[in-house]
Amino acid sequence: MTGWVGSLIVCSLLSAALLSGLYLFVSLKRELARAHRRLDSRQQELQAGLAELQNQLGKLAERVTQLEQQSSQLPALSPLRPSINLHRRSQILRLHHKGEPPEQIAATLGIPVNEVQLVIKIHELVSAS
Repeated sequence: MTGWVGSLIVCSLLSAALLSGLYLFVSLKRELARAHRRLDSRQQELQAGLAELQNQLGKLAERVTQLEQQSSQLPALSPLRPSINLHRRSQILRLHHKGEPPEQIAATLGIPVNEVQLVIKIHELVSAS
């Protein structure tokens, strides 16, 4: 009888182990199916986002083309005048020492009056220090 009871216990343990394994297998399959659904959902979201970005990129490319066409129709800008160099500064100061007014100096040298006034004012401030 001990052999029969031992066999029953062994069969019961094997059945419990088999059922536990089966339960774990089914649980794993369910979890994998859930993960697969989440990944599919995420992939669809990413594809929708990518489509939106491609759409916006197309619009931006059209806008760039449009702006390039508009900019080609604009008149060319005149080159910037060079700033007052040391020679120009000395000419301003020389004419100022001769007693010429800033308006006359500006007309003679072809520069704005406010630049002449600025150079004279800076020279006077430096000389006073």
